Amino acid sequence: MMFLNSAESALLFWNSNQIYYSYQNGFDVGTMVVLSCNTSVLGSTPDDIIHQVLVSDHGDIVVLMYPSNTLYYSRINQHHLIKLSANEIPGVQHLLFFDSLGRLNSITNNSSVSPYPLALHVAGSVYPEVCKYRHFDHNSTADVYYLDLARQLSLSASLTYPLYYFNTIKVLSSSDKLLKQQVVDKFEYYQGWQTLNRTLIIKSRASLYGVDDYTQQKEGAMADVILEMKPEMTDMSCKLPDAMTVHVSLGCPPGRHLQVHKPTQCQMRANYTIPRSALQNEDGSVSTSSKEVLYNQDIGCPIKTHYKDTFLPAIDLYDGDVLIEEMAANYILWEVHGRADYSYTATMQQAGCQSRAQTWEKMQQSVSDGEQAQEGIWGPHNYRHCFFENMTTPRGDDDLLQPYEILNSTGVNKIVWDTWRNDSIYQFTVLVIDPQYSFCHLQTSFGVSLIGLNPSDAPTTTIMRLSIGLFAILTLSLAFVSYIIFRRKHIEEHELYFAQDDEENGEPGPSGDDVAPSINIFNVARKRHKWAAE
Repeated sequence: MMFLNSAESALLFWNSNQIYYSYQNGFDVGTMVVLSCNTSVLGSTPDDIIHQVLVSDHGDIVVLMYPSNTLYYSRINQHHLIKLSANEIPGVQHLLFFDSLGRLNSITNNSSVSPYPLALHVAGSVYPEVCKYRHFDHNSTADVYYLDLARQLSLSASLTYPLYYFNTIKVLSSSDKLLKQQVVDKFEYYQGWQTLNRTLIIKSRASLYGVDDYTQQKEGAMADVILEMKPEMTDMSCKLPDAMTVHVSLGCPPGRHLQVHKPTQCQMRANYTIPRSALQNEDGSVSTSSKEVLYNQDIGCPIKTHYKDTFLPAIDLYDGDVLIEEMAANYILWEVHGRADYSYTATMQQAGCQSRAQTWEKMQQSVSDGEQAQEGIWGPHNYRHCFFENMTTPRGDDDLLQPYEILNSTGVNKIVWDTWRNDSIYQFTVLVIDPQYSFCHLQTSFGVSLIGLNPSDAPTTTIMRLSIGLFAILTLSLAFVSYIIFRRKHIEEHELYFAQDDEENGEPGPSGDDVAPSINIFNVARKRHKWAAE
C-alpha cells in the first residue's frame, strides 16, 4: 500500500497482478484498467507478478512486472494504465527509481544505472490524444510553507486553454476547517486562447483571544495541511507538472524569535547594586535593604539612554537570521530583579481604554500563591484588551487615570525613569501577550543603562530633607543666640560709657547694680546724642 501526495486522501494498494486505487477521501475507488486491452490483470505472461510500484513527486505512477520487465504507467487521480515499451530496460533483474529531478532510472545488480525516457514513451503511447489545455504553471518553490497565526500565504497558478473548451483551476485542501481561503481570479485573452491566473490567499482560522482553554485550542489549530491547485480537465497526454501540491505547516516556524535593537560592542559590568528605595517586594512594599546583582552577559550589551528621555525598545521578529518584520503586537515587560523605579507615560484613558486595563497588580491578585513565574501570571492565555466597555465590571471615575502598563511600537505609551542614581542599570524581560499574533512563545531579554545623571539633579530623600532641616534650625538658633549676646554686650558698653561721662561732668551717678535703673531716660538720650556726635 502507498499513500499519495494529494490534498484529498489518496492511496494505491495491490496484489500480485492488480492495482487498486482510492481517491478523493475514499469517494472514488476502483481497480486500474489497462487501456490497450481493457483488463485489470497486469503482466505479459501468467507468471508475471508486480515487482515494484513507484510514484514520483510530480504524480507519475510506474509499475514494473517480473520476470517480463513489462512497464505500466499512470498518474494520480487517473483510473487507467498504459503499457510502455521496455526496450531500454535491461534484461537482467533490476530496480527503478526517480532521481531528484523526477527522471526515471534503472539500476542493476552490478550498480549499472541507465536512464529511461519516460516522457517520450508516454507521449508515444497516448498519441493521438490531445491535452485539454496548453500550459499549466505555478509559483510554488518550497516543499513546506510555515504559516504563523497572524500571517498569510499567497499561492498562484495559471492555466492556458482553448476558448471553446471549459476548464478551470480546482483548489483542494486536506482541512478546510483550519484555513481561511480567498481566491482572486484574473483572465487574459489571446487569439483562440484564454489564460486564467488564480491567486489563492490563505491564513489560519484560529481565534484564540478570550478563550478559556487557550492551550488546547492553540494545539488544535496547529497542524499540517496539504493544498492542491490543478486543472479541472486533465489526462495523461498533458505535460507535467499538471498540479501544484504544497504542504502548509500551521504553527510556530522554526527559529522564530524576537530581537531587540541594542549595541553590539560594549564593556559590560559584572555586577552592580540596586538601592533599596528602587526595589519592590512581591507584596508591593519597598525593600528594606539594597541588592547586589549580576549582569546577565547572555542578554548582550545594555541600551544606553538619557534618564530624562522616554524609552521604548525597538523589537524585530526574526526567523533565524532572517528579518521578518518589526514586531507590532501588544507586549509587557518587567525588571527581572524587582526594580520598580520606572513608570509609564500614558494613562489608560490616553491609551484609548473604555474599561479598566489589566495591570501587574491586578493580574498578581488573580493567581495562586504557587505560581511565581511572571509569564504565568500574565500572558497570551489570559490577556484581555480594554477597548470595549466591560458592562459586568463597572469602573469608577478615576479608574482610567491609572498608568497603562501595556506597550506597542505604534502606541502612545512609553517608559519613563524615576531614579537618582548615576549609571542605573535595568534588566528587562519582554513577553508578547497578543494571542492573535503568533503560535510561538515570543519572549526575550535586554538591558538598559541610564546616562546623564548628575549629583545636582538627584532628588532629596527623607533623610536628606531631615538633615537639611536640622542644619537650618541649628544655624538659625546659633544666629539668634549670637545676636542676643552681641546686643546685650553692646548695651552694657553704652551704659558704661554714659556712667563715666556723668562722673567727669560732676554729676553723681549710681553705682553697682543700680546703674541701669537710676539712669533717667532723657539724660540717656542726651548722652547718646553727644556720644554719637563725638
